[in-house]
Amino acid sequence: MNENYFSIIIPCYNKEDGIGRCLQSLISQTYDNFEIIIIDDGSTDDSAKIIKSFMRHKARIRAYFLPENHGRLIARNMGMRMAKNDWICWLDADDEYISTYLEEYNKAISENEDIKIFNSGMLILNKDCDGYRIIEPINEDGVKNVKSGMIGAGSFVFHKDLKWFFPEDVTVPYGKDGSFPERLVARNEKFKEICRMEDGHWQPLGNPWGDDFSYFWYITRGNKTKMINSILYIQHVRA
Repeated sequence: MNENYFSIIIPCYNKEDGIGRCLQSLISQTYDNFEIIIIDDGSTDDSAKIIKSFMRHKARIRAYFLPENHGRLIARNMGMRMAKNDWICWLDADDEYISTYLEEYNKAISENEDIKIFNSGMLILNKDCDGYRIIEPINEDGVKNVKSGMIGAGSFVFHKDLKWFFPEDVTVPYGKDGSFPERLVARNEKFKEICRMEDGHWQPLGNPWGDDFSYFWYITRGNKTKMINSILYIQHVRA
């Protein structure tokens, strides 16, 4: 089996309640070939303190502390520019990976050398972790009709060859009504169709809408994706 190398990008803003759990899930991985890039986006809580406590013990963590908040889109773009490895992973600072996340992605990548996008299922936990729902992975046919809410930041991995960035002059909120970037939705009528709500407004930015879905939607238009039939990503929601 090939040894594939991953870069895990984590934008963080005031996530003191989740960033420790997030980083612990990474240092507990059963597969070892990865780097962690954290962009602390001007946090005013104890996020930076927690990040630094992990950095003292794990040389693989690179962290950058911005003096003021710029928004998740800019922070994530910055992290992707710094990535050294072939495979890009996203992770929100209050979410976590199952311990076999990278091991299973490495196996799938090694067995499918012509594929540059892989996705797995995710478990969505509510605030008190006493309620959940499962989002199943998406097969090749399902990608053709993927909808908002079917993909989260950590439920797909892609090759660096597909790395492109949202325009950095588009800040959060992205659109006039706090939704998708206007430049993005203007490019494709199909994208408009699947992101409109029944009342005609755009889906609101944030879980489960926004940059995660729009990025996945775009890179899968002209590239095959492979489903990993496992639940590997845990998303924590505030509600």
